[in-house]
Amino acid sequence: SMDRDTVVAGLLHDTVEDTFLRFEDVERRFGPDVRALVEGETKVSKLPKLDATLGSETPGGPGQTKELEQLENLRQMFVAM
Repeated sequence: SMDRDTVVAGLLHDTVEDTFLRFEDVERRFGPDVRALVEGETKVSKLPKLDATLGSETPGGPGQTKELEQLENLRQMFVAM
């Protein structure tokens, strides 16, 4: 089971990009841990995707398998750390 901050951050992950709210607003309303999680996801979502078979950047082509997509998500998390 996930803790409260993780669930809240998951619900808010696009808020800063899609609304008038800023990271400071998220922190004020939900605390510094939620802000850190939302900021981290925002950074990860801006990373370029890699084609795992060729090693070149691609927007995530239609032939990408579920395993490659999961691998790419994991790579993005490590890069964002």
